Amino acid sequence: MLKSGDSVDGAFRLPPGGGRAMKVCMVRPPTVTNVGAVGQDAVPPIGLAYLAAALAAAGHEVRAVDMVGAAVDQYSSVDGLPDALMHGLTAEQALASVPADAAVLGISCMFSVD
Repeated sequence: MLKSGDSVDGAFRLPPGGGRAMKVCMVRPPTVTNVGAVGQDAVPPIGLAYLAAALAAAGHEVRAVDMVGAAVDQYSSVDGLPDALMHGLTAEQALASVPADAAVLGISCMFSVD
């Protein structure tokens, strides 16, 4: 547990003498928007990137998946919501991009449309 004044650099580090590195997948999900509000919401997920870098530096195997950035020009319909569009990978593509053997799944959700 981090306490005030602790360094974040060591927060994810493996214990002295080894330890088990984890397979981690960090995900920024596709966004959902209104048909009339389609715009360019492809902002780099910098917080996710910082966490992924800290985990990798600590010796863990990390995969970061930006599901908007991976399909920035792709919009698809959302079942049951006729006025909504999903921006980024489809549900099938998103599921396929997450490794089945990941021990930890981190999901970024910065905004209510994520």
